[in-house]
Amino acid sequence: MTKVLLASSVVRCLRQGSVAGVAAGGVGHPATWPSFQTVKHLSVKAQTAHLILEDGTRMKGFSFGHDTSVAGELVFNTGLVGWYPEALTGPSYRGQILTLTYPIVGNCGVPNTHEVDELGLRKYVESERIQVSGLLVQDYSHEYSHWNSVKSLGEWLQEEKVPALFGIDTRMLTKVIRDKGTVLGKIEFDGQPVEIIDPNQKNLVAEV
Repeated sequence: MTKVLLASSVVRCLRQGSVAGVAAGGVGHPATWPSFQTVKHLSVKAQTAHLILEDGTRMKGFSFGHDTSVAGELVFNTGLVGWYPEALTGPSYRGQILTLTYPIVGNCGVPNTHEVDELGLRKYVESERIQVSGLLVQDYSHEYSHWNSVKSLGEWLQEEKVPALFGIDTRMLTKVIRDKGTVLGKIEFDGQPVEIIDPNQKNLVAEV
């Protein structure tokens, strides 16, 4: 009977947008319970930065990667959860700022990027390092859970010195990229100005 009542409480709380009250035995009014989003933002402090497009469009975001300004061509990927290690290390993305349309990223963590298969090839990545210049997502999960994950996506990006922002309207941005074809932009932190450049003017093959 207790399990049935607990399950009923969970369902009721989920409908109201929070399960914080369940952990407290259902004590308190739902209006006083903090949501998951509120708890996350209270527990994690992130540096702010801006995504700036060549037409002057500015979008505020929050850093979960390396806090450094970069510029590049904006592209998007519509893949689902768990595949981002391959995308971030794909040589074809060299010099580009990658936008992921899936609404939440990072909940699977990152596997051992040095692990190889029976042929001696990297098992979970496409190259030896992250190739994108930057990463943009709608929502980033600071907590991860997967049987073969060894670190968070944010930790990996910081190790590789790659900036990344969450809080960006990635689906709107994807429509802009789709309609315009080629869009240049930059991720810029306060006190770190950087000029917008076209990476296609460089020999990217030599950098891979």
